[in-house]
Amino acid sequence: MTSVIRVPLLLLLGAVLLRGFLLGYTDLLDPTETRYASVAQEMVLLHDWLTPRLPMPEGIVPYFGKPPLHFWLTASAYRLFEIDEWTARLPSWLAAVALLVVIWSYGKRFFGEEVGVAAALIAFSSAMFFFLAGASVTDVTLAALVAGSTYSLYLFAISDASRNGLGTSSCAARTYPNCPSANELASPASASGGSGTSSAERRGRR
Repeated sequence: MTSVIRVPLLLLLGAVLLRGFLLGYTDLLDPTETRYASVAQEMVLLHDWLTPRLPMPEGIVPYFGKPPLHFWLTASAYRLFEIDEWTARLPSWLAAVALLVVIWSYGKRFFGEEVGVAAALIAFSSAMFFFLAGASVTDVTLAALVAGSTYSLYLFAISDASRNGLGTSSCAARTYPNCPSANELASPASASGGSGTSSAERRGRR
C-alpha cells in the first residue's frame, strides 16, 4: 500500500472511529432524534414490533410517518445492549460505514483504489454527512440502502449472468430500442455519454 493511499485511508478510518466514539457524547436532540428513539423504545417496552408507536401528551399513538426498518434496527440495538443515546445512534453509524464501503468499492472497481479511498474520504468530510452518521435519524439508513441496492443492480447488469440472458436481454425482449447492452453498462464512461453509441444515433435507428 503506497503512501498516496495510506494517508487518506488512515484519515478516513480515524474520522469514522471518532464519530463512533462520539455517539453518546451528547443528549438526543429535539425533536427528531428523540422522536425516532422513542418509537424504537416503545417497540421494546411494549413487545410490539409491528406497529410503531410514539408517546404523545394524549397518550401513546401509532406513528406511520416513516417506514419501520430504522426503528427495528434501533430497537435491536436496544435489545442487544441497552436503551441509551449511543445505541439510538448506532444504526446510523453502521449505515454510514456501509455507505462508505459502497462508495469505496465503486471507485476502486472502476477507477482504481486511490479514487475509491479519496471518494469515501471526500464524502465523509462533508459536515452534514459526519453529523448524520451519528444521529438518530433515518436519512443515512435510507441513503445506504438506496446506494447499496443501486450498486448491486449495476453489478448484476454487467455480470456474466446478465450477459447470459438474465439481465439486459429481458429489457431488449420488451423491444426498447435504447436498451443498453451489458458491455455498454460495464463502462461508467458510456453511461455518461463519454463513449459508445450516442442517444442521437440510437434515436435514428427507430
